[in-house]
Amino acid sequence: MGMRKWFFLIVFVATVSAKAQPLHEYGWTFYNAENKSVQHNFITDIEFDAKGRAWVATSNFGLNYYDSKGWHVVKPILPDSLVYGWFHDLAFIDDQTLAIGGIVGKLVIYHLNSNTWEYVDIPQSSLQAMEVCKVPDNGLLLGGTQGLVIYRNGSFKSLLREDAGVMGLSPHSDDSVDVSTGRNTYRYRFSKYLGVGLTRSSHVCDAALYRTAEDGKGRLWAAAFTGLNLMYRKDSGWVKADNIPQTAYYNFNGSWQFTAHELGVLPDGRLLAGSQFGAHLIVNNDNDWEVYSVPLDGEFDGINRIVVAPDSSIWLATWHHGVVVFSHKDNKKHKKIKPKPQPLPVDPRQQRPTTIPNVPIIPLRDD
Repeated sequence: MGMRKWFFLIVFVATVSAKAQPLHEYGWTFYNAENKSVQHNFITDIEFDAKGRAWVATSNFGLNYYDSKGWHVVKPILPDSLVYGWFHDLAFIDDQTLAIGGIVGKLVIYHLNSNTWEYVDIPQSSLQAMEVCKVPDNGLLLGGTQGLVIYRNGSFKSLLREDAGVMGLSPHSDDSVDVSTGRNTYRYRFSKYLGVGLTRSSHVCDAALYRTAEDGKGRLWAAAFTGLNLMYRKDSGWVKADNIPQTAYYNFNGSWQFTAHELGVLPDGRLLAGSQFGAHLIVNNDNDWEVYSVPLDGEFDGINRIVVAPDSSIWLATWHHGVVVFSHKDNKKHKKIKPKPQPLPVDPRQQRPTTIPNVPIIPLRDD
């Protein structure tokens, strides 16, 4: 085949792969303690390794993984000093090294190739690293009750002391990470050329954000801690998302709204947002939204994590119902069920877009 034909084929494949995913052809699969898939139904995080295996963290030191053969339990070897704790957040430092946050004063590392465990003392012994995130040069960010530290080449360095704690780490494709504290949100820019712990930071928002995400068009979205609003960045301020269908609303403190909590991005660049209450998954289509209501028993359950798998299936961590996988009907790995009909909320009030007070953009500075 000539070069021109090869070029045409590459362009054609790229064009096809960029088409929007037909989520209306997707279905739900449930993995929980009742069907002996995971150890606990309180799921805290999901990560995929280089081989496409799904690693799942649950409460009370629970670690599970899913591969072509099904579900497996990894039993941690715990030091005698650890009486209580949990595995809260996961991040792969490299293909064979899984970092786990959640235990006070400890960074837990699981070595896949040798099936061994390592417990590293964090210098700030009171730091409970509830969020962990990989950064360049096999570095690791730990955000928790006392602030933000970086771990690289066996050493720790403090980047931010914050009494209000770090509640969210949101990595982006340019090696930057949005760090949300109980008061503000900052963007840390990492570079493998800057060395251990050397970063630059810029101000993002004068508010605590659960999560941020940039869609395929470069728009920055955020799920706000206060008010549980879904917002997007416009000019120097934030605007509350509008036109979200009423089927995704929940009565939150007397206000009918979409209770934004977790964000993700599809391979086609569209934004995914999951609700903290009511278990709704919404997808942005520029001028409108698609709503997919997770058929769960109990209106108080919500979506704790959204992770898009290598095969484009969407994995959801829930508070009380284990792992829920949203995948195409032709994906035979996950057995589908028919979703239950979702009634409209009672008398939802139409909400117009609300402009959040402008946040001045502070020039990038050395941190």
